[in-house]
Amino acid sequence: MIIHPNLKSSRAFSDPTHLDYIPAERWLYANKQWRQEAGLDRAPYPSCNFGIVNLVYGNFEPGMEHRSDEAKQSAMSGRWEAAQDVMVQLVKKD
Repeated sequence: MIIHPNLKSSRAFSDPTHLDYIPAERWLYANKQWRQEAGLDRAPYPSCNFGIVNLVYGNFEPGMEHRSDEAKQSAMSGRWEAAQDVMVQLVKKD
């Protein structure tokens, strides 16, 4: 399980120890099949192979935690600060 600031969160940029900003979509690159299908299974891309078990956003802005998943997705795609964190659970594949 990996937790990191959501790219559309000021926390991603405000901590001076953060060396990189991680969009949730970056975790797709950890999956060999996805890289192969995208034509990216070569250097400089990673050679690991992980499956994404779960990828969710967390620490929503006040009032969002009880809204539907569709409403949350819509808010996160259009607004900064809708969710503060990304939580991804990976499993190693052969």
